[in-house]
Amino acid sequence: MTAPSALLVDPTRVEARRICAWTIDLLFFLALAAGTLMATGGVDISQKQFATTQEAIEYCNGIDQDGGRRACSPYQDEAVVVWVKGSFDGVWLANAVFYVLLQGLTGGSIGKLLLGLRVVDVHGNRAGVWKSFTRTFLWLVDAITCGLPAVGGTLMVTRPGHQRFGDRVAGTFVVRKEFVGSPIVIPAPQPPAPYVFHLPPPGYAPPPGYAPPPPPPGYGPPASYGPPSYPPAYPPAHQPAPPQSDGPHWDDDRDTYIQYDRAVEMWVQWDEKHEHWRPIDT
Repeated sequence: MTAPSALLVDPTRVEARRICAWTIDLLFFLALAAGTLMATGGVDISQKQFATTQEAIEYCNGIDQDGGRRACSPYQDEAVVVWVKGSFDGVWLANAVFYVLLQGLTGGSIGKLLLGLRVVDVHGNRAGVWKSFTRTFLWLVDAITCGLPAVGGTLMVTRPGHQRFGDRVAGTFVVRKEFVGSPIVIPAPQPPAPYVFHLPPPGYAPPPGYAPPPPPPGYGPPASYGPPSYPPAYPPAHQPAPPQSDGPHWDDDRDTYIQYDRAVEMWVQWDEKHEHWRPIDT
């Protein structure tokens, strides 16, 4: 039986599932933190009325912040005091330990397990606790932008293998569970189809009775003008010498595929955004 990784399918193309799994894990952590906070005392919100706004401001300036567990905000002639009575100290550490162990022993976090994803090494085997710890610890780099996974998310959606920084260091991949046990093979990017001009078929003729519209009355070039000339199909540009062989090939300077079109005797490049060939940038 052919292994899934031999089917020229990228097993790591699961970006949307990974984002959903990360969201599920985040919601689980927030629910755990909120539950712990409420179980240990909750949050108390009170309001205090004053005669003037200045008195409310002075009251808030003088209130004890209690290490960040109290906050006071003046609003017109009132002061709103928020007091965090409960505590969720250590919840993030307990959640991180649970996350590392669950992912290392089963191959996925709660979100990944629910969405059919697994964390594996290059051989397709379960990553294990150490690799799980490494990729989890390096969230410090992947989420260095104020806790948002901007670095990790950018690497995940743009790089071959869809590895965030933690995956690259730990040597792990996130794949669909069907690929567990098979070596992870990332197919090479396929070049676009060769460029072909869409010319009329042989023997093409305008429909019967077709004639171009007549020029407006009195129109005509001055007698001193020569035959009309038309601009070339593409603006003139410096063109490299024609290649020895045809077909698209990768150009590092332009970061895309280029090829020589012998029908018009010029170079063209692949426009990834609009998915068509166009004259090369010079």
